[in-house]
Order: sequence, then structure tokens, then C-alpha cells
Amino acid sequence: MENVGFLKQVLASGGNYCLFANKADKPKIQKFYPTVDRLFHAAMDMNDNGRDVYFGLGTFDDAGDRKAANVLNMASLYIDLDCGEEKEYPDQTTAIAALKDFCKEAGMPRPVLVNSGYGVHVYWPLSEDVPVSEWKPVALALKRECAKRNLYIDPGVTADAARILRVPGSNNYKRGASTPVTLLGVFDGDPRPLSWFADLLKAEASAPTVSASLFSNVKLRIEDDPVMQRMLRNRESSFKQVLQKTLSGRGCEQLRFAVEEQASVDEPMWRGVLSIAKFCSDGEKGAHIVSRDHPDYSPEGTAAKMAGIVGPYTCKTFDGNRPGVCEDCPLWGKITSPIQLGAIIAEADVEEVEDEETGDPVVVYKNAKDTAIPVYPKPFHRGKHGGIFVKQEDDDGNLTDVDIYPNDLYYTKRVLDHEAGECVLGKLHLPNDTVREFLLPLVAATSKEELRKILSKNGVVVGAKKWDAIMAYTQRWIEDLQTKTVADTARTQFGWSDNNFTSYVIGDREIFADRIGYNPPSTKTSYLFPALKPRGTLDGWKAQAEFYNREGLEPYQFVVCHALAAPLMRFTPVHAAIFDFYSDGSGHGKSTTQKFALTIYGDPGELIVGPKDTLNARMNRMEVMKDVNLQFDEFTEFPADQTSDVIYGATDGRQKARMSSGNNEERYRGEPWHTTLTSSSNYSMLAKVYAVKAKAEAEEQRVLRYHVQPHNFTEKSETDIFAKSVGQNTGHAIEVFVQHIMQDVGTAKELLESVQRKIDTACGLTMQNRFWSVQGAVTITALILAREAGLLTYDPGKLFKWVVQLINENKRGTAEAKVPVETLINDFVHENYGSILWIKSTDDLRGAHNSSGLDSLVVPEMQPKVRLVARYETDVKMLYIVMKALKVWCAKQRLNYDSVVMELAEKMGARKQKMRMCKGTKMNLPAATVLSVDCASMDLPEKPNGDNKT
Repeated sequence: MENVGFLKQVLASGGNYCLFANKADKPKIQKFYPTVDRLFHAAMDMNDNGRDVYFGLGTFDDAGDRKAANVLNMASLYIDLDCGEEKEYPDQTTAIAALKDFCKEAGMPRPVLVNSGYGVHVYWPLSEDVPVSEWKPVALALKRECAKRNLYIDPGVTADAARILRVPGSNNYKRGASTPVTLLGVFDGDPRPLSWFADLLKAEASAPTVSASLFSNVKLRIEDDPVMQRMLRNRESSFKQVLQKTLSGRGCEQLRFAVEEQASVDEPMWRGVLSIAKFCSDGEKGAHIVSRDHPDYSPEGTAAKMAGIVGPYTCKTFDGNRPGVCEDCPLWGKITSPIQLGAIIAEADVEEVEDEETGDPVVVYKNAKDTAIPVYPKPFHRGKHGGIFVKQEDDDGNLTDVDIYPNDLYYTKRVLDHEAGECVLGKLHLPNDTVREFLLPLVAATSKEELRKILSKNGVVVGAKKWDAIMAYTQRWIEDLQTKTVADTARTQFGWSDNNFTSYVIGDREIFADRIGYNPPSTKTSYLFPALKPRGTLDGWKAQAEFYNREGLEPYQFVVCHALAAPLMRFTPVHAAIFDFYSDGSGHGKSTTQKFALTIYGDPGELIVGPKDTLNARMNRMEVMKDVNLQFDEFTEFPADQTSDVIYGATDGRQKARMSSGNNEERYRGEPWHTTLTSSSNYSMLAKVYAVKAKAEAEEQRVLRYHVQPHNFTEKSETDIFAKSVGQNTGHAIEVFVQHIMQDVGTAKELLESVQRKIDTACGLTMQNRFWSVQGAVTITALILAREAGLLTYDPGKLFKWVVQLINENKRGTAEAKVPVETLINDFVHENYGSILWIKSTDDLRGAHNSSGLDSLVVPEMQPKVRLVARYETDVKMLYIVMKALKVWCAKQRLNYDSVVMELAEKMGARKQKMRMCKGTKMNLPAATVLSVDCASMDLPEKPNGDNKT
């Protein structure tokens, strides 16, 4: 059986073979079998019951344990290529093409492939079974090679010896359908030894390993354990607690004697008691209480005696001063000094402050590094110097403090997220970082494994035994927040919050006309929050903006003002104003200007869209940013066949509808965006469109182009210094700009309308030119408003003249670029040259004049090789195109078929008719619907090149 043979090729011999099966709402099944045949038959039985079935890639020592440590041997190398709309590879064909390129470049042999239903599993069988210790370095080397050559694999699969993958011959039920899992061909090559792959991939030999059990009882010294040191910052000793335990019979007998017999104890014993009191937080008062009956006591003398003590006495010191007592103590050998009896956690003090958002009084912890940390829900509390602790009863019924986590971790808000459901907003303080914010879905708060994944991803690391406590702490926070607070709705997009322009959302800021509020993250926006935090100063940004305030730099001023204009686009019906900023080669300052434009909003390094970002990534960024400017850098590298999709997608204003992964419902799409977009490249976006389309008038009207000309600065160092400074001052200008708009929205709208009328008049624009009209208007309006707000000092008059000149140049360029219909016919003929019947005209002679009933036969000048799309009669220059073929060609060229036919009828007299396309040849095919075109006015050849008279 082909599938069983495959399993035997990729699995080692001997040991136990693992089968894993899963079905929604059913318990998971994991079983082990002694042979591959039994594993496969069991897999098919489970598959027939609607279960997804997987096999372990390694053989296992002990049946029942599918852990990497239990793997015996391996017999293959493997990778997993994920495919889908939101994956790196949209489909299996693209993934396999990338795999072929990888194998060719890396020198890898031909693998065996499995169609996993939606992705591709790739295997390289080995010629021998190998232990995991030898296999692992080579698998890691393969993983590195894939990353090096940009083969996008699932990184968790390749070097996982305990990995399970789908069984060929089964079905993938993951998305509600039954999709076959099949072999894509068979492995017909010779398996290679592992050493061959190791040499090819330059695998490094694995270092000797030591069993983890050897370290199970090892304890770091306190000075070598940073976590313990952070915990100990909060530890204090209470002299009161030491005395309470001692006098109740649960403490130190030496101290009990010294306290009860103050009048008779000798000086060393008295000094020992004071040594314990001195190093307790409340010891100063207690020292006088336990000393006042001593014959030598005086407040001054006791204080002086304490001042000379350098540390608390140990149990051994007490035992040396008064032997024969400590040996009978139940704590002998368990503690090293009586001061440990008073060990407590110093709790952080609290204070009442005013909430920054609501103005209501709230209780927070004091001295939390200028951050308002809310009081933890009981029984949890914060240490004086940070960290999470909980009070628990010990075996004697006493409350003790148990440490949970050494850093501050807490939750502040409930958030309703469109995709993740109800969440809580978490905050984490690490010693050397700024405060991190993250969203925790409640579905993860009830699963220890999911909670661990999310918290670990955001920087929380604790020992395995602490996760239960972290989970209890998190759930206690959720209960507390649900009792006391109303959930906020998480915004999945940035920009205007509503159509009344009440506020503008950017990162964690909600900008109102008179204040700055807080915007909680969502699953779609949280990754951009760090990039949108303000940095540097507003004055610093304004000083940098002056770099472009000089004669001849109007194109660069346009890019800056165009970026600032994004919030104004909501006042217009246009969804995207696209500016194509291209030049002949590099070194014109395009990218630097784009990055400076992005500093209006945040960190340009994180916000700029790079050349390798995919179409889906770009569309997703448009949806998230909504009313925030976008900058596409180095668009030269973007695929030409997707450029038109970018232009149409941006100006349509919404993502295409897609189904959510994992369930049968449509993915949530946000509100339509209204934004400005600048693209830089070494040749025009529209040149890329024309590389794959015959006509692109619609795209031309959606894009405003400018061919950048070099500008000579006085000194090169001037531009170098400026370029290095870009990014030092970010995120401030947008606050000032949108608040200025919100002070009088009506006036801003009127100004925009006035500017647009002036541009339309100056350039003679019509409805067809609406994209250019809006783009010029919002950019000039943004500059006028920015001058009013004190942000920019560029001259609006000069920029207006430059914009008018730019639009007029684009109008001329569009008229010159209009493609005549004759050119379309010429392109059709040349692209389908070998699929056209080239023949002289002939009359249909069937009937009375031809007793044979056949046409007069004519020898074709060239016959089609594979398919027939048209007939060209060379002597009369008539072209007959099969209508269906013309439709397919128009679709490929992204041309409107009806418009093409109409234009052919108007300008070349084309008409639809029925015709036998093979008339005059030996082929007797029925008549087809064709479009007849008179090509007498065109320069088509009378005879085709080449000889194909078969």
C-alpha cells in the first residue's frame, strides 16, 4: 500500500509508533503500536469516525510517553509549509514553487510531499535510523537554512523529534470540511545518510548533554540568584513577631530567658538580644522594652551598645554564650539565627490619588516609580519594592507571606475585543524596561497552558510550580474587575472615533479637543502601540521640519503635508489619496522624507511599509491605520501583477471579505479607511501596472505621480546630519494638529472645500479627476491648518502653484498614455500568434455549385498549434476573434470586455456574427460566435513568420 510504504520510508524501525487522533468536542486519543501496519490501520479506523489523525515522526522507547526525551530514533528530516490567505504562501502551488527554488539553491535532493489538506508536509527520508542526539543538530541546521533562504516554514516543526504530522490517506476535518490528505507523488530517489545532510547544511555537532534530574536538588546561592535577590528586597524582620513566637513557646529559648530574666542576664546575652532587635524594622522600640529591667540599662547606653553591633547573632553564637540549650530546640539546624523567626514581607503603602481619566479618587500603591499601580485584590498584596505575594496559613495556623512573582504584574481594565471576546488589560514592570501592556483574553485565563503562552510571550517567566498561583492571581483580578468596572470596547483601528470627530485614536492615546485620554489595546492594534508612543519633543520636531523650508523643495514639503493631511480625508468621499514619488535611481532623499513624514505619528522605522511586505500585509495595515498616513518604501520590489490590486484596494477603502480561521463565519472588517498614502520607488507605480495591463486609465486617475528631480544642497554633511536625526522626535505633531481641527471642525471643512474649488478651477478638473482634486486640496489645507497651529512655516502659495503644475502634468501624461483600440488588437494578435488560423479568404461553395458539399479547399499559411482563438484572412485583412477567447484575454489584461467591444465597433466597424472558423480547411467544425474586425488600416503582416503548413 502506497501510504504504508511512505510511513515505513520516513519512520525508523523498532520501538513504539505513536498515533494521535482529535475530534472537536471529543477527548483526544493517543495510542502506541509495535508496527507501522497496525498504526496505519488504526489511523484509518479513527479517520472513518471523523477524527483528524497524526503519526509521531520518531519511534518511542516507552509506550504512552510522547515526549522528546522518550524518542529512540529518527529516519527523516521534515518541514511544514503553511498555506492560506493570511499565510506567507496563499496556496500550495506557490509553496511548492518556493520549495523547488529552495532545493535548487541549497542543493537539497528532491523530497517526498504530502498534501496536508491546506498546507504541504515535506520529507527527506534517511538511509539509516539515527539517534535523536545526532539528528537534532542537522534538523536545526535545516531550520536555519530555510530561514537564510526565505523559505517560510512552521518554525516549531523541523527540529521537534516528538512532532506529529497528518497521516496520508486520511482526511483533514479541521475547517468543517473533509479534505483528503494525500501523497503528492512518490519518493523515487535514493535516501541519503544523515552525514550527507550534515555536510551540506554545515550542521554543528551537539554539545554533551546532562540529565535535568542532576539539577533537581541544586539551589543557587542567593547572591547568584537574581530572582531571589528581587524577592528579598521586600523581606524584613519583625521583632514583635520574634517575641510573640518566643513567648508562646514556638521561638527561641535563649531569647525567652533573656527577656524574662532581664535583671540577671550577662552582658553577652543582653547584647545578643539587642543584635536581633537592631536588624528588625520595629526593633528600636522593642530593644528598650527588653532591656529596661537590666541593672546597667539607660536609653543612651542601650542605643550606644546597639550602634556597635554589626549583625544579628547566629544560633551558634547564642549556643556558645549559653551552652546546653539550643541542642533541644526543634528549630536547631532549620534556621541559622533567631531573627528568621520574625521574617515578614514588607507590604507597599497605599495612598489615595485622583484618576487621570475620570477624576475619581482611587487607591494606589505609593512610590511605584511614578506609575499608579492599583491595589492588588486580597489575599494578594504588593511588596514594598514590588512583586506579588499572597498570605497563607502555615501548619501552625499563622499567616505567612508566600512569594509568587518578583515583578509588578497587574490588570487595570476590562476590554471587549471584536475577535478575542472579553479581555483584561495587563501591565508588566520589568527591571530595565518600560511598562509593557498586553491583552489577555478570558478564554486564556481559564487554561493554564494558554495563560502561560500569553504571559511568557510578554515577558513573564516563573518556575513550573508557580503557574497555578499566577493563574489564581489572574482570575482573582478578573473577578475584582468584573465586580467593580464596566468593560471598554477595544478599538481595532486608529483615527477618528466617530463621524462627529469627537476624538482621534493613535496608539494608547485618545486625543480629545481639550485633553488626552487612554485608548486600550486590541488584538489587532497592540503590536503597533510601542511605535506610536511619543518620543523627544514637539519643538525638536518643528525644528527638523524646517529642513524642507527652502526654495525648490516643494515636492518634499508636499510629502510632509500629504502625511499630515490623513485626518482631513474623512471630510471627503475619497478613501485614499495615493502619491507616487519616484525617481531614476536612489540618492534623492525619498525614503528620508517618507520617514520624517511618519514622525508626525510615531516611530518611522516601525511604521514604514517595506519592499518585502505582502499585499495582504499592506491591506491589513491600511485597515488598522484607517485615518493615519501610510508610507510604502522601495515599491520597486513589489510584484507588478499585484500593483493594480494595491491601487484599487486602497481607493476602495475596505479589505476584501474573508472567512475567519477556525470557524465558519466572516472575518470582522473594520470601518472604511480614509487616508493618504505615499509610495517611493525607482520607477512609477503605473509603469508596473502597464507592464501587465494593456490599459490602465482607471489606475492613472487614482494616482498622482511625481518624477523626483535631484536637488543640490550646499554640503552633503547637511543631509547626512538630518537623516541621522529623523526619528528622534515623534508622535507629537498629530496631537496638536487634530486638536486644532477639533476646535472648529466646520471651519476646517469649509477651508478644504474652498481650496478644492480653487484647484479644480486652476486645473480644469472634472469628476473623473476627483482623486487628484481631493489629494491636492487636503495637502494644501493641511499646510494652512498646520501654520495656524504653529507646526509648519512653509509657504502655502508656493506649494499651491506647485500642486497645480503637478496635476496639469499628470493630465497631459494621462492623455498621452491613452491606448488606442488598434493597439489592443495588435497586442491580442501578437500574444496569441500561434493560436490563430492564418489563411486566405474563401467562399462557402456548398450547394448546387459544388456537388461534393465541401468548401473549396485553401492551404493555410499557418495553422494553430494547440487551440484556435481567431482566424485572420490575410488577403482581405479580416480578423475573426472567438468571443470567449476575447473575454478571457480582456480579463487577463484587466480590461472591461464590454467597453473593448463597443470601442472596436465604433472605431473599427467590428460586429458579432456566426462563422465556421475552419472554413476552407479539412476540419469541418460548427459555426461559432465571433467578432469580425476589419484590420485594413492596421499594419498586420500579410504572411505570418515561420512555416507551419501542416
